[in-house]
Amino acid sequence: MLAPTLGWFREPSALERVDVPLVAMVGELDRVTPPAELDLLRAGPGLVDERRYEGVGHLDFMSELPPGVVPTDGLDHIRFLDELERDFVAALG
Repeated sequence: MLAPTLGWFREPSALERVDVPLVAMVGELDRVTPPAELDLLRAGPGLVDERRYEGVGHLDFMSELPPGVVPTDGLDHIRFLDELERDFVAALG
C-alpha cells in the first residue's frame, strides 16, 4: 500500500509512464490528501479504480493511531480497518 501526497505529482508529465492499473483508497473526510487529488492520478494513462470511504479521515487508514490521535468522530475504526483489509485483498486480485 502506498499513501503518497499526490501533490508531488502535479507536474503534467509526472505520471505519463505509469500505465498500470491503480486502486486508490481515499477517505471522504481526508484533508491531507482529499478525494479531489485523485484527479492527478486520473490524468495519467493508467486505469484508476477509486474506493471512497465515507466518514473516514487521513489518519484513520493507520492500524495504530499515533499517541493522542482518535479516529474521526463517529467512525468505528476497527470495523473500517476490517473493510479496508477486505478491499485491499480484493484489489490484489
